[in-house]
Amino acid sequence: MNNDQITVYWSPIWDDISGTNWNLLYHEPDQLYKHLNKNRSDKQENDGSNIMGCPAVSNKFKQTYVYFNPTDSHISINKDMEVSYLSPTTVGGIVQRKPSFKNNIMLRYYLGWLFFTEEDSLEINITSPYFHKPKYLNYGSILPGSFDIGKWFRPYNAEFNLWEGINEIFVEEGEPLFYIEFTTKKPIILKRFINTDSIHRLAWAGAEISTTMGIFKPLQKRYEQFSVSRNKEIILKEIKKNLLDDSKFS
Repeated sequence: MNNDQITVYWSPIWDDISGTNWNLLYHEPDQLYKHLNKNRSDKQENDGSNIMGCPAVSNKFKQTYVYFNPTDSHISINKDMEVSYLSPTTVGGIVQRKPSFKNNIMLRYYLGWLFFTEEDSLEINITSPYFHKPKYLNYGSILPGSFDIGKWFRPYNAEFNLWEGINEIFVEEGEPLFYIEFTTKKPIILKRFINTDSIHRLAWAGAEISTTMGIFKPLQKRYEQFSVSRNKEIILKEIKKNLLDDSKFS
C-alpha cells in the first residue's frame, strides 16, 4: 500500500426495486479539476489570478469527482406519489418516503454507487454540482450527505428533493448529477470493481441494517458494529477478487 495516496474502490449498484441491471448505463467519474481545466481561460495565466492556480481552490477540486447522468429522464409524480415517465428513455425512480418539507417530493433515482477503502477512515461529502448548471436544478436538488467509507459499506442512491410545488423533474443525458469530495489531502486513486451478487447483498445489508439497529442509531454506533463484525475484511476480500484490470486511475 502506498501511504502517499489513497485507493478508493467503486462500483455501480442498481436499485433492486427496478428489477433491472443498470451497469450498462454508468459513466466513469471525472476529477473536477481535470474536468474544469479543459475549459480554462488563457487570459489570466501570467498574472496569477486564475482560480485554478489557487491552492485553496485547486486542492478542493482535485479531491472532488463528478458523476454524470447517463440518459434523458423526464419523470412525473401524481398526487398519489405514483411515478410516470414522459421521455422515451429514462433511468426511472420511485417515491419511497414522505416529504421532509411541506409540499416537497423526495424522488429516489434508480442509480446508486458503492465506495470503499482500506483506510481506517475516509469521509466523503456528496453535494449538488456547484460549479455546473445542470437543468435538473430548475426542478430540485440532489440530497446531500456524508459518511465514512472506511467504516461503512452501503450504497449511495441518487435522490432528489423537488422544490416546493414541483411534481416533475427532467435530468438531461450527460449532465452532472452530483459531486463527491474525499476529505483528505492525499491523492485519490479510483479502482472499479464488478458488483457481484455477493457484494450486492453485502452492500444492501449495510443499507437495510437500520431496520434492525434502529433508524436513529448514530453513525458512530453503526461504525463500531461494522468494525467488530469484521465485515470490512469480508468486503475487501470480495472486492479484490473482482477488480477490473483496466480500472481508471486518477
